[in-house]
Amino acid sequence: MLSDEQILNLYKDTDFPGSWSGARTFQMFLKFDKNENVTLHRIYKILKQIPQYVMNQRQIRRFPS
Repeated sequence: MLSDEQILNLYKDTDFPGSWSGARTFQMFLKFDKNENVTLHRIYKILKQIPQYVMNQRQIRRFPS
């Protein structure tokens, strides 16, 4: 099992295919390349530590305007 710091380092590693991608894509690359099953909730919790990730999130539209 990967620690939070290892997952964060993989996300920032440009040699890892799923780096700097969306959380779901990153989750798939972790599953297929590293054989690690990590929940989306845990990935979101870890990625919220990166200011660039938080700034690039789209606002969720709850009701149509």
